[in-house]
Amino acid sequence: MPRSSPTSNACKRRRRACLLLGALLSLAGVEGATAMAEEPAKSLEERIDRAESRTAIADLVHAYARHIRHDEPDQVAALFTPDGWFEIRDGHPDRPDYTVRERLGSPAQIDAHLAPNKGKPHPIPLIHNLTVTVDGDTGTANSVMEAQIYGSAHKVIGEYRDTFRRLDGRWYFASRTYTIFKGGSSL
Repeated sequence: MPRSSPTSNACKRRRRACLLLGALLSLAGVEGATAMAEEPAKSLEERIDRAESRTAIADLVHAYARHIRHDEPDQVAALFTPDGWFEIRDGHPDRPDYTVRERLGSPAQIDAHLAPNKGKPHPIPLIHNLTVTVDGDTGTANSVMEAQIYGSAHKVIGEYRDTFRRLDGRWYFASRTYTIFKGGSSL
């Protein structure tokens, strides 16, 4: 029986570790994780940073939804970069045309928009189909959000398209665009 070289064994162990990491991330709901773990051109440190970044970005998306759900609008602006913005649109899930409802050009404007709504009927966001990509200190995400407006008969469904930037080791929204799907929403 031929013996494997120590180098060959190390490569096999590293590949198994990467596939295990990909499987764990897939189980955690990080889309594309298995393909990410198989990228041979990246160092292990780069792949770990990318995996941790994807998880941190997914956590940021869910933190935003949690603050809205818990009626904590005062916590939302801190999730954005100093030049971050948020745009709300009306559109369709299968066509590129849209109408801008409102553009909030800074965290202060985001806060001013949300603050008066504290204690009023608010969305209970459910985030679906979250996909995250990372390129160094920037990232993008796409997800579907549907929500019942707590305290009312209204509901909303639409799509988020987000960009992110890492500042001082922490991820923030650089932009959020939410397109409300007209046919599926009562707002």
